[in-house]
Amino acid sequence: MPSLRSTIVPFAVGIALLGLSAGLMLLPRSPAVAAPAENSTATERQPLWPTALPLAEKEDADVPPYSLVMSDDGLALTINGGIRFGLAEDMRNALDGWPEVRTVILNSPGGRLGAAETAAQLIEEKGLNTFVKEDCESACTRVFVAGKERYLLEHATLGFHGSSVTKPVLGDGLIKWIADQVTVRQYMRDGIDREFMEHAVSIAPASMWFPTHDQLFAAHVITAVVGIDGHLTPPPSATPAPIGNGPPRPPVPPMMPL
Repeated sequence: MPSLRSTIVPFAVGIALLGLSAGLMLLPRSPAVAAPAENSTATERQPLWPTALPLAEKEDADVPPYSLVMSDDGLALTINGGIRFGLAEDMRNALDGWPEVRTVILNSPGGRLGAAETAAQLIEEKGLNTFVKEDCESACTRVFVAGKERYLLEHATLGFHGSSVTKPVLGDGLIKWIADQVTVRQYMRDGIDREFMEHAVSIAPASMWFPTHDQLFAAHVITAVVGIDGHLTPPPSATPAPIGNGPPRPPVPPMMPL
């Protein structure tokens, strides 16, 4: 006769995975390496698909819509907006049309964990670099750490916190705990330090942790910091930076979706 533990644990994991696909999200607040493409700033680009190819994103009232924009030289694809289901499909269509793309630029407050994981897998499959010029928070960071090389503009931010169950199935606390453990392992698969991620998921969903550059380097989250002049700052040393709350930031409105 199976033990109670052997019966409950698989059931709990199944429920958590159902929650991940249905309603889990991360809630947002309102040596030398090759540099990212120089001409990939938002002001220099036009919408990728004005009318010819509509976006496939799914309706989601809790996550803002997104847009995809290609750089003039076809080397960088920018994602602006929420991480929603349909994003990976649109990314694949864009990358199939512009096979020269080497970098994905992220500007996102976050969104759905499942959608972020699918987009991350595509970036890993294509061997693309990732670059943040402004803000990449919550589920957006999952997409960011999938990059082969991971660049952060000098004054840009990466924001982390624990998952949130927006459409609970059974037992919010249990599903959130399992989702956080899955999240830690997903990031660790891309080389991110366990202690860093355990601290990240301990942050309340309505709050946000903005690690310092030293913390991001020590946890292997970023490859280099890019200065305004384009100069790259590589990791300073292998000395671990203590995990803390980083610089103080304004509180997160509890009802604002990632």
